[in-house]
Amino acid sequence: MVSNRRYLALVAIWCFCQPQIARCESIVGLFSTGVDDVGKVLLDGQVDLHYEIDGGFLPSYAIAKAPAWAEPPANASWIGPSSSTENDPVRTYSYTTSFILNGFDPDTATITGNWATDNDAHIYLNGLYTGNSKDIFGYETLAPFSITKGFVPGLNVLEIRVNNYPSARDNPTALLLSDVEGHAAPVPEPHSWSLLLASITALTWRRGCASNA
Repeated sequence: MVSNRRYLALVAIWCFCQPQIARCESIVGLFSTGVDDVGKVLLDGQVDLHYEIDGGFLPSYAIAKAPAWAEPPANASWIGPSSSTENDPVRTYSYTTSFILNGFDPDTATITGNWATDNDAHIYLNGLYTGNSKDIFGYETLAPFSITKGFVPGLNVLEIRVNNYPSARDNPTALLLSDVEGHAAPVPEPHSWSLLLASITALTWRRGCASNA
């Protein structure tokens, strides 16, 4: 019976410490495209302050959906380097946004969402390719993406490189990200580990003393 009580005490201590050790929280500073700070969709032509193009050389504008593009959900909008859907120069556009992981364990971090691009595209995190890509017809459908590695403590930079290819017709380029969410586990507070270790040590010592008695 004494052994069972010690076991139950350990379980209770572990359950108390576990929320401090393993819970995941939302990563602040991640947004879908074409929204303001509270998630409200911008009007066409307004600048999306969360995403910059080519390191801030170009602003990103919320733009109306071109006929061939996927329909954006209610919580996001297409963005692009110009406020119209006529013609953009043929080249690669680098869309970037940043967020902070202070107080979080980078190994537990994830980002998920849906995306569409005109034309093909690749997602990078802190300069490293994440394995997420779109083909030349990436604008036709919203598809899920997931990032599970490449996170670092402190500042992180999420980059989407979008290629715009030549076309005989109107040739806009754009990016759509929706339902973007990030989660990570906080770094355990020292007192949580200390409490667990001290409790286990004390119970183990008492069990040893009882055995020697």
